[in-house]
Amino acid sequence: MRGDLIIGRYDTETEAAIAYNKAADILITKAGGLTISEAATVNVPLVLLNAVPGLEPHNIKFFNDNSLAVTSAGNHSVVAAVVELLNNADEMNWIKENQRKMFSVNAASFIADAVL
Repeated sequence: MRGDLIIGRYDTETEAAIAYNKAADILITKAGGLTISEAATVNVPLVLLNAVPGLEPHNIKFFNDNSLAVTSAGNHSVVAAVVELLNNADEMNWIKENQRKMFSVNAASFIADAVL
Protein backbone atom coordinates (compact mmCIF):
# COMPACT_ATOMS: atom_id res chain seq x y z
CA MET A 1 0.00 0.00 0.00
CA ARG A 2 2.92 2.38 0.59
CA GLY A 3 2.96 5.13 -2.01
CA ASP A 4 -0.71 4.73 -2.95
CA LEU A 5 -3.31 7.42 -2.41
CA ILE A 6 -6.42 6.07 -0.72
CA ILE A 7 -9.44 8.35 -0.91
CA GLY A 8 -12.73 7.70 0.82
CA ARG A 9 -13.79 5.59 3.75
CA TYR A 10 -11.76 2.63 4.78
CA ASP A 11 -13.05 -0.61 6.19
CA THR A 12 -14.04 -0.12 9.81
CA GLU A 13 -13.05 -3.67 10.67
CA THR A 14 -10.33 -3.24 13.30
CA GLU A 15 -7.57 -5.17 11.57
CA ALA A 16 -8.19 -3.41 8.25
CA ALA A 17 -8.25 0.01 9.91
CA ILE A 18 -4.96 -0.72 11.67
CA ALA A 19 -3.39 -1.90 8.40
CA TYR A 20 -4.48 1.25 6.56
CA ASN A 21 -3.26 3.49 9.38
CA LYS A 22 0.11 1.76 9.55
CA ALA A 23 0.52 2.11 5.77
CA ALA A 24 -0.42 5.80 5.73
CA ASP A 25 2.09 8.62 5.58
CA ILE A 26 -0.62 11.08 6.66
CA LEU A 27 -4.29 10.70 7.57
CA ILE A 28 -6.70 13.48 6.63
CA THR A 29 -9.84 13.19 8.71
CA LYS A 30 -12.40 14.95 10.83
CA ALA A 31 -11.62 14.83 14.54
CA GLY A 32 -13.72 11.83 15.58
CA GLY A 33 -12.28 10.41 18.78
CA LEU A 34 -11.96 6.81 17.63
CA THR A 35 -10.34 7.54 14.28
CA ILE A 36 -7.77 9.99 15.62
CA SER A 37 -6.94 7.78 18.62
CA GLU A 38 -6.42 4.74 16.40
CA ALA A 39 -4.17 6.76 14.09
CA ALA A 40 -2.18 8.31 16.94
CA THR A 41 -1.67 4.88 18.51
CA VAL A 42 0.21 3.72 15.40
CA ASN A 43 1.91 7.13 14.98
CA VAL A 44 0.28 8.50 11.84
CA PRO A 45 0.57 12.28 11.41
CA LEU A 46 -2.92 13.75 11.16
CA VAL A 47 -4.44 16.67 9.31
CA LEU A 48 -7.71 17.43 11.09
CA LEU A 49 -10.60 19.24 9.44
CA ASN A 50 -14.31 20.02 9.61
CA ALA A 51 -15.05 19.40 13.28
CA VAL A 52 -18.61 18.36 14.00
CA PRO A 53 -20.11 20.29 16.93
CA GLY A 54 -19.85 18.42 20.22
CA LEU A 55 -16.61 16.74 21.25
CA GLU A 56 -14.68 17.15 18.00
CA PRO A 57 -13.66 20.80 18.57
CA HIS A 58 -12.24 19.67 21.94
CA ASN A 59 -10.40 16.82 20.21
CA ILE A 60 -8.85 19.30 17.78
CA LYS A 61 -7.78 21.58 20.62
CA PHE A 62 -6.21 18.67 22.54
CA PHE A 63 -4.36 17.35 19.50
CA ASN A 64 -3.15 20.83 18.51
CA ASP A 65 -2.14 21.81 22.06
CA ASN A 66 -0.05 18.63 22.33
CA SER A 67 1.45 18.75 18.81
CA LEU A 68 -0.26 15.50 17.84
CA ALA A 69 -1.73 16.84 14.57
CA VAL A 70 -2.14 19.89 12.39
CA THR A 71 -5.48 21.49 11.61
CA SER A 72 -6.92 22.67 8.33
CA ALA A 73 -9.78 25.11 7.92
CA GLY A 74 -10.71 24.36 4.31
CA ASN A 75 -9.85 22.51 1.11
CA HIS A 76 -6.99 24.79 0.08
CA SER A 77 -5.38 24.66 3.50
CA VAL A 78 -5.73 20.83 3.57
CA VAL A 79 -3.54 20.61 0.49
CA ALA A 80 -1.09 23.13 1.96
CA ALA A 81 -0.94 21.24 5.28
CA VAL A 82 -0.33 17.89 3.56
CA VAL A 83 2.37 19.30 1.26
CA GLU A 84 4.04 21.04 4.19
CA LEU A 85 4.09 17.86 6.28
CA LEU A 86 5.34 15.70 3.41
CA ASN A 87 8.17 18.18 2.82
CA ASN A 88 9.08 18.57 6.48
CA ALA A 89 10.43 15.35 7.98
CA ASP A 90 11.22 17.14 11.26
CA GLU A 91 7.57 18.16 11.73
CA MET A 92 6.33 14.66 10.83
CA ASN A 93 8.79 13.11 13.29
CA TRP A 94 7.83 15.64 16.00
CA ILE A 95 4.14 14.69 15.66
CA LYS A 96 4.97 10.97 15.70
CA GLU A 97 7.19 11.35 18.77
CA ASN A 98 4.47 13.23 20.64
CA GLN A 99 1.96 10.55 19.67
CA ARG A 100 4.32 7.84 20.98
CA LYS A 101 4.56 9.68 24.31
CA MET A 102 0.77 10.06 24.72
CA PHE A 103 -0.71 6.91 23.12
CA SER A 104 0.14 3.30 23.84
CA VAL A 105 -0.79 0.27 21.77
CA ASN A 106 -1.05 -1.56 25.12
CA ALA A 107 -3.50 0.90 26.74
CA ALA A 108 -6.34 -1.64 26.99
CA SER A 109 -4.05 -4.16 28.69
CA PHE A 110 -2.81 -1.53 31.16
CA ILE A 111 -6.39 -0.62 32.07
CA ALA A 112 -7.46 -4.26 32.41
CA ASP A 113 -4.46 -5.03 34.64
CA ALA A 114 -5.24 -2.03 36.84
CA VAL A 115 -8.91 -2.98 37.22
CA LEU A 116 -8.58 -6.74 37.61
